[in-house]
Amino acid sequence: MYHGENLLGSIFKEQSKIIEMISLMNMPLQETLLELTQTIDMVMPSVCSSILIFDENTETLGQGIGPKLPKGYLQEIEGLKIGSKAGLVGLLPS
Repeated sequence: MYHGENLLGSIFKEQSKIIEMISLMNMPLQETLLELTQTIDMVMPSVCSSILIFDENTETLGQGIGPKLPKGYLQEIEGLKIGSKAGLVGLLPS
């Protein structure tokens, strides 16, 4: 875990690395998002970060990124339908 100036320096270093991945290195989206979630998890160890990709064509969740999440969980949510009538929240009365 980082504190004070070490934390701030680490954040700026990781931020620069991610910006470089996006702008200069033309890295695949999945690799860039993995780096982003790993950075969040490193800087904030009590956090379990994740990013879910939404497929607009199928209105489903695509491949998720979450370094601390079990792979089985990410596999289970892949392909889940998202919408006003999907899942528990979608079934709640308005």
